[in-house]
Amino acid sequence: MQTINEIIKQSLEKDRAISDAGVERILDKKLESRTPLADCSELWSLADLGLSQVSSVNEASEASQLRLRHVLGQGRLREAWSIEKAGMSFAAKMSLLSESLNEQKLYSLFAADEARHFHCIDESLGEQRPDHNDPFINLLNEIIITAGRRPLIFIIQVVLEGWGIDHYASMSKTCREPGMQRLLHAILSDEAAHHGSGLALFKEAELTQIEQDYIFEMMTAFLGMVRIGPVGVLGTLEAEFGGWAPGQRARVLAEMDAEADTVRKLNLLESFLVKARAPKLLERLKQVDAFSPCF
Repeated sequence: MQTINEIIKQSLEKDRAISDAGVERILDKKLESRTPLADCSELWSLADLGLSQVSSVNEASEASQLRLRHVLGQGRLREAWSIEKAGMSFAAKMSLLSESLNEQKLYSLFAADEARHFHCIDESLGEQRPDHNDPFINLLNEIIITAGRRPLIFIIQVVLEGWGIDHYASMSKTCREPGMQRLLHAILSDEAAHHGSGLALFKEAELTQIEQDYIFEMMTAFLGMVRIGPVGVLGTLEAEFGGWAPGQRARVLAEMDAEADTVRKLNLLESFLVKARAPKLLERLKQVDAFSPCF
């Protein structure tokens, strides 16, 4: 018989696939969404993407700037696609691990939220498949597969959904397309409820030593990705402009004010541990400089 983790792993590995006609008709009635295909180049300006001060971008041709807006805008939606898809599996697992019927109802409702989010983003992307080699998404999936109830509450709801509030708020505030802006605002509202329930349910004193060690390991891995700054954006710029000249990478990071933005993000993540009243975890992460940027 399969374990719950094996079932969740299979769930996370599902790709885009249409079910039979009866299921499709029911989904059409339940979701009632006809989200238009997104023009990713028009969703955010270069300033919204944090590139307005980068000299190589400002000096680039209009066609090059358009490609950058498209690739980076599409990248944001692809990441959201993978996160919301993972959210359906997370909520299903938490429903099964719930300690009361009301808690199970809560996570079942969260699963419906994630399904709506995923459906709308899926329609926006059309046939554009997400990158299955994204290190953050791979880590997220690993946590959902391997973590127990209490580590999931902390890592996913307290930390990552709190992080999502900040991320979706920024995306929503600066989005240039009204329909996409409404979708991002709706996701933001749901993320706030998911995060708030995580803060209510999490109790550091209830963690076993094994759970504390697991959270420390996964948080160290996640914070390590944040500490190195906007490597995805840098990779996109490097691909567009054909590689960096000596010193250009450091110059671009300085023009993006990347260190200050990374410090802001790390401070935000640290604040979630304070809000969750997790002093032991916070102190342990501070001892390895997990909240310091790597520049």
